[in-house]
Amino acid sequence: EGVACHTFGYGSDHNAALLSQLAERGHGGTFTYIDQVDGVGHAFATALGGLFTCIAKQLRIKLEFSGDYIVTHAHTTYSYEPHKLPSHHITFKMTDLNADETRNLVFQVHVPKLNASDENNPVDDTIGHVSLEYIDANTNQTIRTEPVPFLLARPSQIAPQSSLLKVNYELDIQRNRAETSEVLKRAVVETDYERARGMVKGQLEKIRSSVSAESPLCQQLIRDLEFQYSSQREFQTTMTNVYMQHGQERATYSTAKTSSTNCYVTSGQKRYRSKFCS
Repeated sequence: EGVACHTFGYGSDHNAALLSQLAERGHGGTFTYIDQVDGVGHAFATALGGLFTCIAKQLRIKLEFSGDYIVTHAHTTYSYEPHKLPSHHITFKMTDLNADETRNLVFQVHVPKLNASDENNPVDDTIGHVSLEYIDANTNQTIRTEPVPFLLARPSQIAPQSSLLKVNYELDIQRNRAETSEVLKRAVVETDYERARGMVKGQLEKIRSSVSAESPLCQQLIRDLEFQYSSQREFQTTMTNVYMQHGQERATYSTAKTSSTNCYVTSGQKRYRSKFCS
C-alpha cells in the first residue's frame, strides 16, 4: 500500500499481461517493454526521472452531481468507485503526479430535459462539484481542495455564435486518447488475433472520422495503430506498453514502432536520460 511498483519486460521471454497487472495493482506503477539492449539504460533512466520528480502522491478526484444529473460512463483505465455506473458521485484513484505531468479525465454525464415551464425561467447552472485530495510529496501533508462547481450552459441560454456550441477540440483529442487506451487494454487480452486487430481497426476509424483527427497526437495514434506486427505476442507486448502510457498520461521507454506516447516525456525524464545514457 502506497508503494509504486514499476515492472520491466526484456525481449520476448516475459509475461506482459502479468507484469502490467502487477504494475497497476502496485499503486499505479508502469510497465516497460524493452526490445533491445540499447534500450535498457533509457528505460531505467526514464523511470527514475519520474520517481525523483514526484510532486503529489495518492491523488483522489471526487465528482458529485445533484438532482437528476448522473455520471453514466467513465472513459479511463484508472480505477474508480463505485464500480457500477450510473451514479451521482464517483471517485477516481489516480497515479502519483510527477513534475510537468498533467491528468485529464473523460466522462459522460446524463443531462435531464427541462420541463416546458422551466425553459424560459432562470435555472441554477450549478449541477455538481469536483474536489481533489492528495499528499504533498515534499511535506507529506494531505491536501484537500475546496469543491469547484460544475456549470451547465444550455443552448437556449447562450448566444448562437458562442464557442460553447462548437465541438470542443481539446476534449475530442482526450476522448480519442482515453478510448484508444481502453480499446487496447481489451485487445491485448483477446486470444483471437483477428478479433483483436478488428477492435483496433474499429478504433482507427473512429479517430479518422473525429474532428481532431488532424491533430499531432491523433495522427501519431493513427500511425501506431496502423502498424502490422509480425506476431500476436509482439502486438500484445508493445500495445500493453502503449495503453498504459496513454491511460496514465505518463511516459516510459517506447520502441521505435510507436511514437504517440512521446508527448508525455517530462523534463526530469529527459535530464535523467542524458545523465545516464550519454
